[in-house]
Amino acid sequence: MPRDEPRELELKYHLAGKEDYALLLENCRPAPGQPSVRQENYYFDSRKHELASQGGMLRLRFDGELKLCFKLGGEKDGHPGYFDALEVESSLDPDFLQRALEAPQELAGLKVRPVNALWRHFKPLALVNIGHLVTVRRYRMVDDFLLELDEVTYPDGGGTHEVEIETPFPEEARQVLIAMIKRLGIHARPQRRSKLQGLLKHQGVDLWK
Repeated sequence: MPRDEPRELELKYHLAGKEDYALLLENCRPAPGQPSVRQENYYFDSRKHELASQGGMLRLRFDGELKLCFKLGGEKDGHPGYFDALEVESSLDPDFLQRALEAPQELAGLKVRPVNALWRHFKPLALVNIGHLVTVRRYRMVDDFLLELDEVTYPDGGGTHEVEIETPFPEEARQVLIAMIKRLGIHARPQRRSKLQGLLKHQGVDLWK
């Protein structure tokens, strides 16, 4: 994978429950200029999950604006919970969301950067909608690190909670986060799956046993 492509570097920790999530929210200082946001996420792949099984993801996200994102990557060796992935995004007309849900293959022909990147890394696929989830993201600060506190809800009402820190310095961020977690008595562990992988596992599809 070319190293000059845009990348997302992110440390992720899974929180055991709502109480742990609430403790972080209540005890970390607010992040100025970062209001909470509700994100609707729709994922596309082949019926055999050929993207997901190789660390790929194609997602439409609506949070008032519509963005198409292609990612490729995963957890970095030797750094539990630290994800290093190619990430390419483009904004689309919000009206396109319904078209994509009704005819997912329309995504394949778009002349936008995420689709161009998708076909650079994968052979042509018949795309289908493989699932969706809703994330409410709330922002907090710990030292100089911006925390993304995510409350994830699956279509059946189940869900999960996690905290993410985008940073090129994972071990510095980990030390700061672990110190806060220990001080508050929070139950947490490094997150070893992406949100898509968690959704698929929740649906009974586990490609990473």
